[in-house]
Parts: sequence; C-alpha cells; structure tokens
Amino acid sequence: MKVGSWKVRTMLRVGKMAEIANELMKYDLDVTALQEIRWKGYGRIKKPRYILLYSGAEKQGEQGVGFIIKRSFENSIIGFEPINARMCKVRIKGKFYNTTVINVYAPTESATEEQKEQFYEDLNRACDQVPKHDAMLILGDFNAKIGKESVNQYVAGQHTVHEETSENGIMLCQFAEANELIISSTCFDRKEIHKGTWKDPAGRTVNQIDHVLINKRRASIVEDVRTMRGANCDSDHFLITSIIKHKIALHTKRDRNIKLDGIYRRWKITKRKKSIKKASSKS
Repeated sequence: MKVGSWKVRTMLRVGKMAEIANELMKYDLDVTALQEIRWKGYGRIKKPRYILLYSGAEKQGEQGVGFIIKRSFENSIIGFEPINARMCKVRIKGKFYNTTVINVYAPTESATEEQKEQFYEDLNRACDQVPKHDAMLILGDFNAKIGKESVNQYVAGQHTVHEETSENGIMLCQFAEANELIISSTCFDRKEIHKGTWKDPAGRTVNQIDHVLINKRRASIVEDVRTMRGANCDSDHFLITSIIKHKIALHTKRDRNIKLDGIYRRWKITKRKKSIKKASSKS
C-alpha cells in the first residue's frame, strides 16, 4: 500500500481537486492525506478514479483536512470519522489486521499554548479510540522540527534535516513516546533533498515539518518514507510518500452480491416461516 501526505494550501479554486488528484495518480498512491483544503463542513465525493473524504471548519476558508482514496479501495473502507477542521481518520480493512490512518494539521509555532494543547488532546483521544490490533498510521503537517539530540532517537531515529528540535518538535516527541509511536519520517537514510518537506518562497530554507508516525508493534511495515519534489499543486510543501507493507482486503462486486444474496435468502426463509405460523394460528 502506498500512502501519501500533502499540504495543498487550498482546494477552493475551481478545478483544484481534479488537479491534485491527477498529480497523485502519477505516483500511484492508494491513500493520500490532504491538509489545508479550506472547505466547509464534511462529506464524501465520488469520482470515477477516486473518492474524497473531507472534514472542514464551520467557516469556509479555514484549515480543513481530507483523504483522496483510490476508487478500487472503496469497498475496503470500514469507516471515516471527521473529527474537526484539523483532524480526521479513516479505517481500512486488511487481510490480517486493519489499518487506521489519522490525518492531522497541527498549529504553527506561533500558535498559543492553548491551541497546541487542544490539538494534542484531540489527537490523544483519537488514538485511544483506535482498536489495539490495528496498524495506526498518523501523518500530516505537524509544523514540527525534529533535531538530532540523542534524547529523541528513541522515537525519531537519526536521519533528520535539523540539528535542534523546535518547541512543536518537543511536543511531537513527547506525544510519540507517550503513545508508543515511532516517527518513521526521520528513520530512513535518504538524500537531504528527499527529506525536506517545506521550502520558503525564496527557496533558501528547507524544513522537515511534515511527518509519518506508526505504532511500534507495526513499525516494521513502513518500508520507506520520502518526499516527491516533482509533484506540483502550487504549494510550498512537498508531497510525502510512504510504502507500507500491508495487504488490503479488496472486496469485489461478486463478494458483495454473494453477501446480499445470503441476506436475501435468510429474509425469504424468515418470511415463509412467519406466513406458515400465521396460517396455522388461523386454522
């Protein structure tokens, strides 16, 4: 399974959704978490090649997150929960165990302490509700720099762009340690250009602030994490891709028909028994 994450800045412009979807199809991504779509409310949009699940704010033009999922995965979606404008999650049926993917858009460094604490309270609550046997994947824009300090290597590895951890990075590492998670995005020895996830308009500064986390018991299923600089949607963030070694249970139309036929047969048998019982009572 190929999973992506991309802060797209906005999807309010006409044709923007199709433009982003076309870029994602080039990289053959199965599930992609999108941040800052800026849509209002929540819902589901079906297209011939993909499905969009989204969770927005009460007011249009603010934050918003969502998932673009391949249409072939439609029948493997167990559930979707729009938590708020900064968070949503989707659960996908697997052959041996299920996967819960949580999409996040964290407050920036300049946000208030109350906003940051509220974000991590919501995220902790979302994690607590994930079934314990699921592979739990958390990805998105955390606005967090992870440094190379030895204290972080227990949850973050050594292959990060930054030397020092930012305030948001400290909160992320504390969250990962408390929930027994690994920050996989800083665990792979990649070239520097394949680690950075954001660049300033002048192109002089590149930061690694978008991350991918996985629960420790399933950490080995993440085989690679890297950025794709070729993907373009007029965003200052790069597309992040992750290769997840996990088999998805793809239910075919035939499987659904067999299930529906079984339900229909049971309904006919029950109806026949009721009619026989009713006739005998009259006699």
